[in-house]
Amino acid sequence: MKRVPIHLVTEKMRLARPVFDREGLLVAGVGTVLTRRLLHLLRNLAIQAVPVDDNEPIPAWTTVPDLGGAVREIVERFGQEPHTPAMAMLRDAAVRRATRQAEDVQAAETLWHAPRPGRAEPEA
Repeated sequence: MKRVPIHLVTEKMRLARPVFDREGLLVAGVGTVLTRRLLHLLRNLAIQAVPVDDNEPIPAWTTVPDLGGAVREIVERFGQEPHTPAMAMLRDAAVRRATRQAEDVQAAETLWHAPRPGRAEPEA
């Protein structure tokens, strides 16, 4: 499964996990092929990223990296630069931004697996 920001998702991609709205109602199930209409609905629901099937040909730059990988990459990049207070502030700001983005994605993921209490999640 790859998490792809909604603005980079294209029609005909398949969902790897179900997507639920804030009320816990199922919007789209596992394996659903994304259409223009469904993408419009997901955007209207303020979904930030969707879980897409691993079999989809997706360039690495379009996926949402995990927080650990993003922070490692930031630290490695800044490790090659001179250690100055300004560079340390920039590095810290980049880490904070990556952390906020990961939190936003995590919040969106809770909608993927948050069926309404008392409702069973549909079978794949």
